[in-house]
Amino acid sequence: MTIAAISRKLFKGSALQTVKYFAQVIVVFFLVPFIIKSFGDRLYGFWSLVGAIMGYYGLLDFGMQLTV
Repeated sequence: MTIAAISRKLFKGSALQTVKYFAQVIVVFFLVPFIIKSFGDRLYGFWSLVGAIMGYYGLLDFGMQLTV
């Protein structure tokens, strides 16, 4: 592979990751008010606590999931 081909692949990959990130932000922005209204304050707090714990698990994964 040439350096130009590798550069194109890296640019495409990073651009797609950026698009994916912003798509997730937009979906969450519109979905959270619906979830709060459906769950109520207390259940939504529990749901966000579970999400935070799962986020820490992802942090402790050290990227090993991507290697499989």
